[in-house]
Amino acid sequence: MLALLLCALTAYMLLCAAALSFPLDIHPAREWLGRRFHGWTPQFQPGRWLLFAAAAALLAWCWRQPLANSYRLIWRWSVGLTLLWCGMATLWLPALDHGMRYREAFAALKPGPAALIRPGDCVASLGLGEPQRALLEYYAGLRTQRLEIEGGAGSCRWLLLQTLHDQVPPPYDKLYPAYVFQRPGDRKERFRLYSLK
Repeated sequence: MLALLLCALTAYMLLCAAALSFPLDIHPAREWLGRRFHGWTPQFQPGRWLLFAAAAALLAWCWRQPLANSYRLIWRWSVGLTLLWCGMATLWLPALDHGMRYREAFAALKPGPAALIRPGDCVASLGLGEPQRALLEYYAGLRTQRLEIEGGAGSCRWLLLQTLHDQVPPPYDKLYPAYVFQRPGDRKERFRLYSLK
């Protein structure tokens, strides 16, 4: 438990330093923050810090409550875990949201005169989940035709393929994608856009 608390304290200190724009001269820390939260720029948000301080004060009061020896360990472990959760939910949430959202990934596919996909182009999809299809329509304005369901989807000019761990199904593993992208914080999920014509 103490090791977990020390790791959390180190993570909070890194976040504090980044949020308050202190120079991060510790190379591994800067490298880790840049790799894990690529493109995220921290901003100091006093409301979040006040909320975390209030939660920490309440949990410190709970920590100090007198209990029988048989319950003290479980009580303090629960309080420590709750403090870690409160820190993640208040301080780290913007960074975690940046790494797992689809906004930037799908906005790059928005049709336009200078874009890869032109307005009115047909886009087929394979392996694209329903939530991703809805977000693609919301952020990029693209409604895909599913190859799994619609027979006419094979006549589309573009194919958007969603894979996990770079496992591209045949015959698409022989094709060269026109565009490959992923969410900033996701190491498993990949999207590949193929030109079929």
